[in-house]
Parts: sequence; C-alpha cells; structure tokens
Amino acid sequence: MGIISLFENNNTAFDLPKQFQIRGMAVLEQFQKRGLGEELIRYTENRVRQKNGQLIWFNARETAVGFYQKLGYAITGEAFEIPTAGTHYIMSKKVA
Repeated sequence: MGIISLFENNNTAFDLPKQFQIRGMAVLEQFQKRGLGEELIRYTENRVRQKNGQLIWFNARETAVGFYQKLGYAITGEAFEIPTAGTHYIMSKKVA
C-alpha cells in the first residue's frame, strides 16, 4: 500500500548534528487520501526520536508541499529542479 525510506544523513543547510533524510515515500493511488501517508510519516518521526535524531529533512515535490506542511514541516530555501522529477523544495522538521 505504501513505503517510506529513511537514512541517517546530514544536510549542510542545517546545523543539528543528528539528521535523518527521507529518501522516498509513496502510497499507491487506490490507497491515497486514507491517512496512510500521515501514518508513515508519524512512524518515521517516532523511529528518529528512538535513535536520538534531531531533524528530518527531504526533497519534496512541489505537489506534496501542502501535505507535509500540514504535518509541521517547513520549506528551507528556494525551489529547485530535478530534471526527471520536476520542481522540489527542501523541507524539514525538528523532532527532538
């Protein structure tokens, strides 16, 4: 139904020492709008806390920014293009 990938990886845009990056999240179309994406994010936030992580960051597609903002994530910096995937923003949230 859905998947999320998480890696310990620091981004120089943030000054916190223990950062985690979401590298991919997807929910099959027939299961979207049922809260599964939010559950995946909440589960990931809890895992990061268990690992004493301080921040989650990722590159969000422009079309998904509103979804992440509703969950407390904020845009950092300007939009950028990924040639094969379109406009993206770096988004982040402190979880500690």
